[in-house]
Amino acid sequence: MKFNQNLEDNSLITLKKDLEDLYGNYHMIILLRHAQRFEILKGSSGSNIELTDNGIKASKLLGKHLFYQNIGHIYSSPIKRCLDTGRNILIGAEQKTLPIIEDVILGNPGCFVADSKICGEYFATHGTKETVLEYIRKQNLPGFRNLEEGANIMKLFLIKNISLNKNKINLAISHDAIIMAFIAHFLHWEFSEDNWHNYCEGIILFKKNNEFFLRYKEITKKLDM
Repeated sequence: MKFNQNLEDNSLITLKKDLEDLYGNYHMIILLRHAQRFEILKGSSGSNIELTDNGIKASKLLGKHLFYQNIGHIYSSPIKRCLDTGRNILIGAEQKTLPIIEDVILGNPGCFVADSKICGEYFATHGTKETVLEYIRKQNLPGFRNLEEGANIMKLFLIKNISLNKNKINLAISHDAIIMAFIAHFLHWEFSEDNWHNYCEGIILFKKNNEFFLRYKEITKKLDM
């Protein structure tokens, strides 16, 4: 299927290319980062941070040009910026009445968190980028689950909630920290401050001949079970 070309963001263009290869042929679910938000100040939880105007626009474009009337189910972190991203995607897709299903595996606290208080204090002290990169490197930090354990929790969630209709796309909206840790574990992807997972960027899990695969930035890898 060819998706509408009217996209301005490089991360959306990359996701479009991946979808064009897969849509209609495989059952799938996309683990998607929320749209652009305002800056989270160090020491703040950022739970109620709003989307920027550009974030609202990008999520509506995503719905209009990639998911138009093709969304099966949409899952989201309970955090406001993820829910707002989902609502705007549904507006763009002209599926405003589709319910958004909240799940704490996708955030607040998320699949990688063992102790919300300790983990939250670590984020507040060290900041998101330092915390995420250190967690990926060490595969464990105070308040976190082991990287492999958390990644497997997300893997099972995505498999459980994959679209049952090849012509529908399921979405799971989450956060950079969660998505990057998942990608780093299964794809051995090397992230850095200059190579960050962008807003509205996604990784696709799809099913082929009873096996599961991940597709990220035009790279496909079989998912170890």
